Amino acid sequence: MKKGWAVVTGSAKGLGKELALECARLGWNVAVHASKSLKEAHEVQSLCQKLGVSAQVITADFTSKTDLDTFASQCKKLDGGVSLLINNVGVYHRGPSLSTTYSEALEMFQANVLASLELTKQFQKTLKNIISIGSAGVGYPHADTYAPIYHASKLALLMQTRSLAKELLPLGIRVNMVSPGAMENSVDLKEGGLKLPMHRPVSFQEVVSVVRFLLSDEARYITGQNIEVSGGFRLL
Repeated sequence: MKKGWAVVTGSAKGLGKELALECARLGWNVAVHASKSLKEAHEVQSLCQKLGVSAQVITADFTSKTDLDTFASQCKKLDGGVSLLINNVGVYHRGPSLSTTYSEALEMFQANVLASLELTKQFQKTLKNIISIGSAGVGYPHADTYAPIYHASKLALLMQTRSLAKELLPLGIRVNMVSPGAMENSVDLKEGGLKLPMHRPVSFQEVVSVVRFLLSDEARYITGQNIEVSGGFRLL
């Protein structure tokens, strides 16, 4: 049974790709978003179509308000509108606060926080569900010099998630967050040095399974929550 359109941001590769395919399996038509990875995005589109749903590639650089507005306009033209928004896209810059440039900080907050807020505003008339991808430890922040501005953007995304859950409740829209730990494609993992309590990274499918639960009827009474899939990573 088709459920309308799902917009999965950053869905050409990695976790976003797996989330897009899961949406297709569950019956959503899928808007595949990419900024530069067009070849990969079209491959995801083809895979979604093979699962029996419609799929469309829509490109945008979410650090550009002009691109974001164009993206939203194109999505709103999709037949039936957008019923599911998965905010997966993210910009990641490492380094202490004083080593983070103004442009890097701006990029992170634009892509990681403000883009999802703007898309929510644009799609709210047809939305039923919003899920944002956070970061392990965001629910209990502590002093960090490794990637503090990135984590600040994800903390802002959590606060936005909770606020929107309350604001959109009268419209029947549920808003939640899923926060992975170090994933199987983590840049930090490849460079070594991460201490993983379970001695392995989280797989894409382990994150997808939690998203699938939040999209199910079993989770119909859950909103404004953040579920970590981190294997104990970044616990205090």
